[in-house]
Amino acid sequence: MSETNQEFGQAVTALLDERGLSLREVEAATGLSHALVRSLSQGHVPKYALLRRFIDGLELDRDEWLTLAGRSPDAPETGVELLKRGLRELAGRDRAAAADFDWSTLGAELTIREAYLLLADLEEATERESALDDA
Repeated sequence: MSETNQEFGQAVTALLDERGLSLREVEAATGLSHALVRSLSQGHVPKYALLRRFIDGLELDRDEWLTLAGRSPDAPETGVELLKRGLRELAGRDRAAAADFDWSTLGAELTIREAYLLLADLEEATERESALDDA
C-alpha cells in the first residue's frame, strides 16, 4: 500500500459505523484480513484488486468508492478479473471444470496475458475431456 487518502479512510470508518460492522465481519464478507481493513479505515488505499474485493464484498457502489479512493472507475480489467469472468462463462457450459479449478490461486496478481493463457488451457482441457466422454 503506497497511497494514503484521509477522505477514503473517513468514509470507510463511517461505513463500518453505519452498518455496525466489526473488522472481523468485514474480513468475512470481503476475504481481506482484519489488519488490512483497519489500514483502509486509516486511509491506506490498497492495490486495485484488493480495493475491488472490499467494494464487491460489501456491495458498495463501485464507481463511487473507486473515485473516493482516487482510482479511475474506467480502469481496465485486471488479469484476475478477466480469469474470474472467463471461468464464470466456462462454468455456464461445464460446471465440473469450473468446480475443479483451484480458486486459491487467484490471490496472486496475474497479467492479462497470463489470464488468457490459463483460460485457453482450461477450455482446451475441457474440450479434450468432452471428446473422450463422447467416444
